[in-house]
Order: sequence, then structure tokens, then C-alpha cells
Amino acid sequence: MDKIITGVDKLLNLVNEKGEISFTRAATELKVSRKRIEEWCAILEEKGLLVTVPTLREAYILSIDHHADKSGFLKSLKRQIRCLGADVMMTDEEHIKRKEQELNQKAMLLEKQEKALEKNKMMLTEEKLKIQSKLNEQKLLENRNAKKQKDILLQERQIEANRISNQDEKERLQAEQKRISSEEQRLLNVLNDFSVQKEELLKTEQRMNELMQKAERRIKTLEREKDILLKENERLRTDISLLKERMRKESDYLQTRVIEPIKAEEAA
Repeated sequence: MDKIITGVDKLLNLVNEKGEISFTRAATELKVSRKRIEEWCAILEEKGLLVTVPTLREAYILSIDHHADKSGFLKSLKRQIRCLGADVMMTDEEHIKRKEQELNQKAMLLEKQEKALEKNKMMLTEEKLKIQSKLNEQKLLENRNAKKQKDILLQERQIEANRISNQDEKERLQAEQKRISSEEQRLLNVLNDFSVQKEELLKTEQRMNELMQKAERRIKTLEREKDILLKENERLRTDISLLKERMRKESDYLQTRVIEPIKAEEAA
């Protein structure tokens, strides 16, 4: 009976064959995902059949024999990792200090800008008050000028009223009023004539609409009669064609059955 080889067996055989292989390369060789390789490695490492070694860039899988040969190398690699971690921590502290210094400088700059803005705000407030004062003065001056203009207009109206009060002006106004009344009467007459003409036009339009409706009804009637005549004409043509066909058949019958036998007898 054939032995069943599982994925775990394939991984173990591959590691024993290579001695050392990365997780990524093992996943490529066996055509499975990296996560599946990690699960299989956890099982095999728990049973003591292989060893996994993480590095800065990639994790590696080592067979037991290969791991024994590389134990010194691994210790050196771990020391390098610890030193690198210390360097990283020192670098982080320096980076934090630089960030703090930058933040302090930005805070001082913001404080200076805030003071400058406050100063500008005070200057703008003072300028606003000056402008408001000038606007009030201008408004007061305009009110005074408006009052003077109003007084002047009142005086001119009073002078005009006094001038109209004269007798000559009154007569002129009366004549003008008569002319306006006459013109109004003429316009009223024109409007009356226009109203009469409008009524006549409306009546004419109504009669035209009635005639148009009658004409449309007559046209529809004629169209229906035309359709009837066309159908009747078609039927008559059909009847004539049938009659001609029947007469032709009867003529042929007389020719073959009556006339030709008579001629044959006379010839005999």
C-alpha cells in the first residue's frame, strides 16, 4: 500500500534536503501560502523536527543538523540584533529630542505671530473708530445740505404758487382745462366707435367660425361619399371584369359547340 505524503511531510523533506530555506522560498517551492508554511513549521518545531530562525528581513527554516552546525552563527546574529535594537532606541530618543526642539521653536513662533495679530487687531479697531467718526461727520453734513435744499424747494414752490395766483395765469389754466376736456370727449367718442367696430368684428369672426365648421363638416361628408364611390367603382370594375370573362367563355362555347358544327354540316 502506497504511503500518503502530506504537506507537512513535503515541507520536512524539503528542509532536510536544503538544510536551510526561507519561508517565502518554501511557500514558492511547495506552491502554498506563507501562512500555511508558518502553520506547518509550528507543528514540526513543536515536535523538534526543525527550527525556525527570524532575521531582520526574512525568517528561515533550518533542519536539526544544519541548526547544530550554525549555532555559533545564530548567537552572533542575536548579538547583532540586540546591538541594532539599542542603536534604534538611541536614534528614536534623538529623533524625539529634535522633534521637541522643533515643537518649541514652532510654539515660540506662534506666540510671536499671536502678539503681532493682537497688535494688528488693536490698530484695525482704532482705524475702524476713525472711519466711523468720519462717516458720522459726513452724514451730519449731508443732513444739513438736504435741509437747505428742502428750504430752497419750498421757497421756489411758494413763488410758483404766487405766480399762478395771478388772473392771467388763471385764464390760461381755464383755457387749457377746456382744451383737455374737449380732447377727453373726442377720445371717448373714438373709444365708443372702436367698441362698436370691435363688436362687429367679433360677430364677423363668429360667423366665419360657424362657416368654417360647416365647411369642415361638408368636407368630411364629401370624403365619406368619395370613399363610398371609390368602393362602388371598384366593385363595378370587378363585376365588369367578371361579366367580360363570362361573355368570353360563352362566346367560345358558341363558337366551338354551335357555329363550327353548323359550318361543318354546311360544308359536308
